[in-house]
Amino acid sequence: YIYIYIYIYIYIYIYISIKLQYYELRFRASILPQILLVIISLSIFANIGVCLYATAIALSTVTPFGYEICIVIMGVVCTSYTAMGGMRAVVWTDLFQFIVMMVGILIYIIAGIIQAGGLGNVISIAEKGQRLEFFNMNPSLYERHNFYNTITFGAFFHAVLFSSSQINLQRISSVKTLEDAK
Repeated sequence: YIYIYIYIYIYIYIYISIKLQYYELRFRASILPQILLVIISLSIFANIGVCLYATAIALSTVTPFGYEICIVIMGVVCTSYTAMGGMRAVVWTDLFQFIVMMVGILIYIIAGIIQAGGLGNVISIAEKGQRLEFFNMNPSLYERHNFYNTITFGAFFHAVLFSSSQINLQRISSVKTLEDAK
């Protein structure tokens, strides 16, 4: 999470809301931002498509509508509230989404513990299946999960995810102060 604080300071200090502005300032080139615009646009469109399609499949199973209608409805609703409420609406939607996800995870965990017959049974089942392996300090690169490759991969993964994502940049730029951005 060190990357978050470094990039928050950079983005707030130079007051940008689009990654291309940063690349333009950083590299002082005119062709690089145009190339990156195409790449970032394709990435965002693919991400939006996957998110809309996955949500539409879930909605179409619980509603009488087909997934095509669900995609149109979600697109209209999201575009409308963003156009009416701006970035503030996006921030509140992110907060609501976070709360719904955390409540869902909590319900899922509680239901799993109840179904397994208690927390003790969950732990014993995990031990029998060799799923409880905390702090495996074996430095082998050929092992799937150990302390070192998990920390290293996690650091690089989160650095990219939180520091250079256009979505996170817009979240940072939608608040007024550095404290709110943190």
